[in-house]
Amino acid sequence: TRNVQELLGLVAVELRNIFDYDGLIVGSLSRAKGLFETIFEMGPDLGLPTWPVKNSLSGFVIQQKKGMLFTDESIRELIHNGTIKLYGTMAKCWMGAPLIYEREVIGVILVQSYNNRHAYDNTSLQVLEIIANQLSIYIEQKRALVRTSQLSKGIEQSPVSIVITDNQGSIEFVNPSFTRITGYTLEEVIGKNPRIL
Repeated sequence: TRNVQELLGLVAVELRNIFDYDGLIVGSLSRAKGLFETIFEMGPDLGLPTWPVKNSLSGFVIQQKKGMLFTDESIRELIHNGTIKLYGTMAKCWMGAPLIYEREVIGVILVQSYNNRHAYDNTSLQVLEIIANQLSIYIEQKRALVRTSQLSKGIEQSPVSIVITDNQGSIEFVNPSFTRITGYTLEEVIGKNPRIL
């Protein structure tokens, strides 16, 4: 796929073939803000562009760093005990798994059924955890590509001369500012030592 949204759309369709859901949400974790930010949603408009990590079922899942399955009875018990607060609509059956990349939680995927308490079981949860694992890898790879692209553009467009060398000091890259300031072309300096300056 070309981007994360396209992939998540395909995953949502395939997940519906595996187990039925009324709502599916993928949220990115923003630790600094203490929020999940919805990056994909399928189903009824839940009206949750963001929701708090603290006291949410999703937050409970990332604390445990494993997938979890809840019925409306167990959700009510967690609310009654003060462990969580309800954000959005109460589901009859709720299942969530953390998105973990290199042992760091980066988000959560959750599915819910609003009218079937027995919509999911432990096998469903295992499938969701496998999908969450693969999504984590893809999402982080896409984020890394975006960061690399931004860094590359910054280096290319910088008004300051930038020279990148290998461990032996041979020039591997120079930006356009370097060629303007020094008069050397990229081809003339590749493989040379910066002492030529």
